[in-house]
Amino acid sequence: MTIEEYTKIDTTFNRSLFIGEMNQMIQDIYMAITENQVERIKKYVKEEVYQKIQAILERNTQDGSSLKFKYVSIDSVIRSFELENNIPVIKITSTCTFAKYYVKEGEVVRGNETKQIQVIHNFKVQKRKEALSFYRCQGCGASYDITTDKICPHCGKSLLGETHNYLIVEME
Repeated sequence: MTIEEYTKIDTTFNRSLFIGEMNQMIQDIYMAITENQVERIKKYVKEEVYQKIQAILERNTQDGSSLKFKYVSIDSVIRSFELENNIPVIKITSTCTFAKYYVKEGEVVRGNETKQIQVIHNFKVQKRKEALSFYRCQGCGASYDITTDKICPHCGKSLLGETHNYLIVEME
C-alpha cells in the first residue's frame, strides 16, 4: 500500500506528526523502564507487547539490579503501509541510541553509563480508532472507553488529555 492509498483510509494521517509521536512514545517507554515504572508503557502498547517487554526486563534484572538508559535518542522511519484483516497498519524501524547499564545498590554492576550503543527495533503500529475501542489509564493501566469515560472507572483519575493516536501492536 502506498502512502497515498493509506491517506485515503486515514485522512488525518500526517507523516511528520506520526514520526514525532512514534519517537516520543518509544523514548517514553525507555524512560518508564529506567524509572522502574514499566506499567506506564501500557498506554502505548498492546497487552502482548507489554508482556514481552516485562518478560525481557525481568529476565535481565534477576540479580536485583535495575536497568537504566541514558542519552536516549530515537530515529524512526516508515517501512511500509499495509492492510491486515482490513485494518491499516504502519510498519516502522526505529534506531535507538543510548547508554545501557544496570545498577544495584547505587553501583553500576553491568554495562557502561557513558558508552553509547545502537539498537534497531521493528514495530507494527495501528491507529487507535482502528485497533481498539478503549484506552488505558495512565494512573492504573486499566482499560476505559474513550467515547463514554471521562474519569477512570477503576482509580478515579481524570482521563482528559490522555489519548494517543497510535498503538504498538507488535515489536521485534
